[in-house]
Amino acid sequence: MNILLLRKYVWKFLRILEISLCSILICALLAMVGACSSLLSLPTSGGISQIPRKARQDRLIYSNPPGPQKNAEPEDIVRGFLDALPSGLQRGSFSVAHEFLSSTVRHSWKPRASSTIYTGDLGVQREARNLDGTGASQLITVAISVSIVGRVGLDGTYQPVQQHKKEILTFKLTKAKSQWRIASLDNGVLISRQDFDQVFRQVTLYQPSRSCEAFIPDVRWFGRHDWKRYALSQLLSSPPKWLDRVVRNIVEYKVSLVSVSGDNSAVRVTVSSNFAVLPRDVQALVVRMIKLTISGHDDDSSVSVYAGENDFTHADKNVKYTSSSASQSVYSVSSRHLLSLALTSAIRVGEIPIDVSQPSFTYSNHKAVIIDGNHRAQCIDSDGSACGVLFDGQQVSYVTAGMGLQVWAVSADGRSVMVAQNEQRTYQRIQLNLPAQYVIRSIAVSPEGERMVVVLSQGASAQTVLYGIVRNDKKEVAGLSDSNLTLSYKSNISMASFYNDTIVVYATNPDGSGVQRAYRQSMPGLEIAQSLPEVPVIAIAAGQISSSQKLAVLCVDRTVRGIGGSLTGGWQIMDTQAVALSQR
Repeated sequence: MNILLLRKYVWKFLRILEISLCSILICALLAMVGACSSLLSLPTSGGISQIPRKARQDRLIYSNPPGPQKNAEPEDIVRGFLDALPSGLQRGSFSVAHEFLSSTVRHSWKPRASSTIYTGDLGVQREARNLDGTGASQLITVAISVSIVGRVGLDGTYQPVQQHKKEILTFKLTKAKSQWRIASLDNGVLISRQDFDQVFRQVTLYQPSRSCEAFIPDVRWFGRHDWKRYALSQLLSSPPKWLDRVVRNIVEYKVSLVSVSGDNSAVRVTVSSNFAVLPRDVQALVVRMIKLTISGHDDDSSVSVYAGENDFTHADKNVKYTSSSASQSVYSVSSRHLLSLALTSAIRVGEIPIDVSQPSFTYSNHKAVIIDGNHRAQCIDSDGSACGVLFDGQQVSYVTAGMGLQVWAVSADGRSVMVAQNEQRTYQRIQLNLPAQYVIRSIAVSPEGERMVVVLSQGASAQTVLYGIVRNDKKEVAGLSDSNLTLSYKSNISMASFYNDTIVVYATNPDGSGVQRAYRQSMPGLEIAQSLPEVPVIAIAAGQISSSQKLAVLCVDRTVRGIGGSLTGGWQIMDTQAVALSQR
């Protein structure tokens, strides 16, 4: 019994000791909190500061934006309206933005007419007011100063503006039930550059080529909500003007979109009933176009296509058109050797026995075309022997490869392009309708051979544009499209290359301070700064390097360097002692 009592008293003592220690620790912590109350307590007074737009993080997830506050000032009404616009494109409903508008404007304003993309902070200023007999304001104008970088039209096409154009947008406000509301504004929405990827989705419409069995990518931008409906409506409409005479125009078949339903795992597209009586080859082509535009894959079982209750999902099973282009290889001329950089180690594929005067050249069918010391396009066979002079010996400033055995060149005066076809036996000169004093600096042909990027310059002014390549029934070049699509107004651009089917990269020459800049974009789309090696670059190309897709540059130190993936990593040396760079 004594042992049991002893164990009982010991247990009680330990419990008392434990509670005492806990009490001491709690008191000590409370004392520390009291001493540091100025650091740990929440503020109970003072103003509320708002994070400026430029400090917000990219890819911000929007929640429900607030409506107008009671008795808000006109400037705050305009700011609240602009803050509600991104959510409207995301969700497909501008109900919150409508709350900032007067009842009349609420029904007439067309938010989807266009989207204006701006950069930097907005300047908001009250400009004018009208007073009634009591001195009260009846009408107030609020002006927004904004730096515009581009616009997205109703058809989803992105268009840049020149030199980040400064514009003044005005909003007229009146009082409704003693509250300020916007009574006059332009159609369309205003979206910041940092919100662009959050509210817009890049969609590639696949347009069928007239001359070959390939689809030509046509990049558009639509609000993330209901993008499928807007994209397919445009797909079944007339193609853009820059692809006129380049792609087949299916609008003649009068197929229209009825509905799109389902999620990304199972999408059902219903088109007009007249689709059922169209020729089978047309049905197959349209079904494949729809599948590609929705999913990006040639044969996607998640997309079904109906006309009424008739299922045409598998109508494209025998279609020959393809959306994939043959992979291109990158070549260099190094120590008078012609090298292929496609594999892990460079492979010698030919000899170049003469000096190369320009860093651009082409290689295909075991023949190279280089620009010699007399600025002529010289054909060199793989064994190093001469195989002729192209373009009747006319001087050229740039050469690049086209579809098949075609070779493109820029004339010495920079006012026209020339193309040698039929194994270089004949050539054609194509005069571009250029503005006065503009010259062509360089050109680049897309992987499928149906589009061309042209770099133009006029002193400090420059323009990078996209043309469609028009062909005849023999797939020979018949000219370029009458219209072009502007990609960039960046000045001093001197070189360009397709990285893949939809991304183009272009670079400047070093400026007076030795600074060289490069940009990449989905054509067309926002320009993104592209890193370059520290050594100045004189030529760029893209294709298979070391068994993977890479962007390659030729530097003034005669090294070829490459970067792959998303083009955001580090540059690696692929070749040394190079004097020219080409892709095929």
